[in-house]
This record gives sequence, C-alpha cells and structure tokens, in this order.
Amino acid sequence: MTDEITRNEQITVGTTNVRVADERKRKVIYFKNTSTGTQVITVVFGRYTAEANKGVVLNVGESVIDSDSENYECFEGVITAISTAAGGKLSVYER
Repeated sequence: MTDEITRNEQITVGTTNVRVADERKRKVIYFKNTSTGTQVITVVFGRYTAEANKGVVLNVGESVIDSDSENYECFEGVITAISTAAGGKLSVYER
C-alpha cells in the first residue's frame, strides 16, 4: 500500500477497461458519471478487468461513495471502470 493521497479529477472512460484507482489505503472514494451524452459507466471494485453492467452501474448524473465509518474501512483494492460508449466522463474524489 502507498501513502494516503488526495485526488479530485475527471477522467475519460471508454469501451475498454481502465484502472481508475490503484490499491492504497484511503478514507473515502467517490465516483460520479459526469458524461454529457448517454454513456453508462460501470465501476468495479477489486477486479483488474471491468465488464459493462457487472459492478456498480452509473447512469449520467449518478454517483457512488465508499468511506470509513464505525467498524468499517474504505475499500483499499484496485478499482476499474468501463463505459457503454466512447468519451464517458467519470469524476473521482479520493482522500
């Protein structure tokens, strides 16, 4: 595991698998589908290969968050994503 970092950015997700977060200790990670088209983005926790509609499926404007809470630690593994169409946009916040 690497040291904790802070990240706040928008990345492009296409129709091929992309790693959106590396394995590391984190307190919170948040994803939002900020695409301007009809791209549906699937976020997959703990797998090096994302498959469309097999994970957390985010339509445009939808989001998912994972964070530390009492007796629970935020997911620390690799996170990947894939889009149903080229040019998908995924906002990522990680702390």
